[in-house]
Amino acid sequence: VPFPVATNAQLVHEIVSGTQTAIAMGGSSLPTQLGSALGGGRLRLEGGIARIVFRGGAEVRLEGPAELEVLAEDRCHLHAGVLTAHVPERARGFSVATRFALIIDHGTDFGLSVNPAGAGQVRVLSGEGELQHLENGQTRRLRYNEAARITRERFWQLHANEGETAVY
Repeated sequence: VPFPVATNAQLVHEIVSGTQTAIAMGGSSLPTQLGSALGGGRLRLEGGIARIVFRGGAEVRLEGPAELEVLAEDRCHLHAGVLTAHVPERARGFSVATRFALIIDHGTDFGLSVNPAGAGQVRVLSGEGELQHLENGQTRRLRYNEAARITRERFWQLHANEGETAVY
């Protein structure tokens, strides 16, 4: 994990909507009712969709099965699954880590999918973001409708019609 997990009790994240959710954190069940507050830790979504609002203002739509680790009010780590992030201007700088990459928001919406081995892809749906490879230091700016495939070794840009365009 590239960042330490926040332990501040005032760090609050909220599940604002969900369908057929089964979420567990640290081996214990969490409430999945609307308004359920979550602190830092790992969420396992067995199925369905959960929309999570971070205290910093970013909104994440997580589609199960997925595993997301909440690290701070402005960052998380997607271990596996599909995530779509909406980041308003006040939450600019929100970031999502994966095993091999870090996606930093610069006023955007983006989709990210990661398999359990850590490989995946990211697509910017509006605005722009920065993609950093955590193994080799490679960095790339992605703008509207640009996408990149992420592997252990590197990432490379995908054309508009390549990849999992229908997922996000």
